[in-house]
Amino acid sequence: MTASAEVRLEARVAVKPQPKNATFIAYLLDCDPTTGRAAIVTHAPCALTDQQATTVTFRFQPAHHVLGKGRRLQLIIDSHDPFFTDDDTIPSALEIGSPEDSESYIDIPLATLR
Repeated sequence: MTASAEVRLEARVAVKPQPKNATFIAYLLDCDPTTGRAAIVTHAPCALTDQQATTVTFRFQPAHHVLGKGRRLQLIIDSHDPFFTDDDTIPSALEIGSPEDSESYIDIPLATLR
């Protein structure tokens, strides 16, 4: 990687929202598999307007996070968050897929600890 290369923390998924207008939030969590507890590392919202099916790229907020030994990263995509929606918002349904022509992925830049 060159010094000018852009490093992104992002996830891409093919989605089909119900209804067509919806807001979704992707969360990247640090999960302890022994307790099931998780802590948020970063998040990214996405608002869809009049979409039947599309591919969405969630570009997460930059984060410096050291994942402890034995812990796992967990990706959650949700349709209700009090920071992005209000109490009157009805949670939406979201079908997530990965078609051959637009495969889903999560790109996590890693650095070596010194």
